[in-house]
Amino acid sequence: MPAASTTTLLGRKIAAGRPAPDPAVMTAERAFHIAFARAGERQMNLPLRVVALAEQALSGPEIAEVVPEQALLLLLHGPGDGMGLAAFAPTALAALIEMLTLGRVADHPPPPRRPTRTDAALVCAFADHLLAECEALLDATEDRIWIGGFRFGTHLPDPRPLGVMLEEPAYRVFRLTLAFGLPRGPEAEVRTGEAMLAFPATG
Repeated sequence: MPAASTTTLLGRKIAAGRPAPDPAVMTAERAFHIAFARAGERQMNLPLRVVALAEQALSGPEIAEVVPEQALLLLLHGPGDGMGLAAFAPTALAALIEMLTLGRVADHPPPPRRPTRTDAALVCAFADHLLAECEALLDATEDRIWIGGFRFGTHLPDPRPLGVMLEEPAYRVFRLTLAFGLPRGPEAEVRTGEAMLAFPATG
């Protein structure tokens, strides 16, 4: 038997001996994938999915430095005066607003603009539904301690105070790329946008 075939066969045997990932185990990453899809469908009848997700541990000042430019900033209030953040970049915000007001996502995004309190009033129900879905999915896991009970608190028009307002030593920060809707033709592209969620790391 050739050496390459022997190596391939050996690799398959090793892989076969490994336990398969348990699909019943809920993780934070899996919960966000499911929660965004459910919130999009149930709040706006919008096909919405997470196409990329990265997690970081950051301080409040570091979060203030990396929030997307001109993002809609929603402060989240949680148990014990805990504070978190949901940020939607202009591309994601535009898609959400279009679906909430027009019932569909346009083929092309509008030019970026400064978000308003009206935007926050429209998007906060979606954010609360998303958080409730995540909380329910993670209820029986250790992750429940840092996401449980967080809901929309207020709109923050400027990111500069975040470094002071987010005063916990560290936050779990999730940076997500979202895909909105379905392509309308064989050459059409799905709209995408960035979002960021941050919660106190210790709950």
